[in-house]
Amino acid sequence: MNLSPELKFDKIVLGHFHSLALTDEMICCPSVAGTASYDSASCRTAKSAQLAWLVSGRYEFDFIEFYLSEGETN
Repeated sequence: MNLSPELKFDKIVLGHFHSLALTDEMICCPSVAGTASYDSASCRTAKSAQLAWLVSGRYEFDFIEFYLSEGETN
């Protein structure tokens, strides 16, 4: 997705992937639903989670992970 050095993305943020994936260049957001039947058929599991995005006025952002099952942590 990086077309040229002048048009380089700082970070790519994706949703609807049912499990959290974090790299220096990408964030795949988790799902409140957690593991779905499609995931189970592919032998994947995912914690039920959500991200809260924090954006500053200077185009910087961060996030907080919320796991929705009691007692779960990252």
